[in-house]
Amino acid sequence: MQVSEIPQWKIERVEAISKMALEYPVIAIGNLNKIRASQIQSLRKSLRDEVTFLVTKNNLIKRALNRVEKERPNIGELVERIEGSNLIIFTKMNPFRLLLLLENNKTLLTAKVGDIAPEDIVISAGNTGMPPGPVISDFTEVGVRTRIESGSVWVIQDTVVAKKGDPISLKLASMLSKMGIKPIESSLSIYVAYDQGTVIPSESLKIDVEGFKKDLLEAEQNALNLALFAWYPTAKNIGGMFRKAVAQAKSLGVSSFYIDKDFIPDLLRQSNNQALSLESHVD
Repeated sequence: MQVSEIPQWKIERVEAISKMALEYPVIAIGNLNKIRASQIQSLRKSLRDEVTFLVTKNNLIKRALNRVEKERPNIGELVERIEGSNLIIFTKMNPFRLLLLLENNKTLLTAKVGDIAPEDIVISAGNTGMPPGPVISDFTEVGVRTRIESGSVWVIQDTVVAKKGDPISLKLASMLSKMGIKPIESSLSIYVAYDQGTVIPSESLKIDVEGFKKDLLEAEQNALNLALFAWYPTAKNIGGMFRKAVAQAKSLGVSSFYIDKDFIPDLLRQSNNQALSLESHVD
């Protein structure tokens, strides 16, 4: 039985992946479905100092990661989750920050037939710069009214050509491309990450940042209120404690009719109110 020789490039690729798997504490697997080569190049450029991206065959990724299972506990669990078309990511940042960075590095893409409109897509009124011809019929087919002026096709009014959630037709995709409109937002998504022995699925990586900030602010306020109630001085609540002490001293002084220049206006108001109350009872 003849055994085929393994190509040298495959051997080198497995060795390179194994080396990076030992060098970087965090390994993530991104889904390449609907991700274009230009997006990967853009990500490589913008994150080159923090993240290493590699596109290769799943069997090479699995073989390379299995080679380091002694040094990387539970790496086999990551290997078991690898399927489909993938991008392997190596980094020293924590996987939660990595996911946020990737989500914030969105790319605007031209629409293709079958894409879903993420928001209402509008063709704005004005000069398209296109000469008259068959393009007029194309505009009509997607529901856009036009006129000819100074040798160009003009859109008469802003027109919503697709509402949020609508599938994009072939005609509309072609028209949007001609006009340079890129309505599709795309970002690389991670579906599993490995962080020094822990395998984390994507649903556990997603953090509601705004909600988290709100919870922290609420916790801080509750802590300050508790410290103030318990008269526990801190750098942040000492001003409030002084104001509370002054207010309580003033209330005590007024209620006991203690004569002090700071209490006189309140004592006069209190006396006046009592006099009015007494007068109403006498009447």
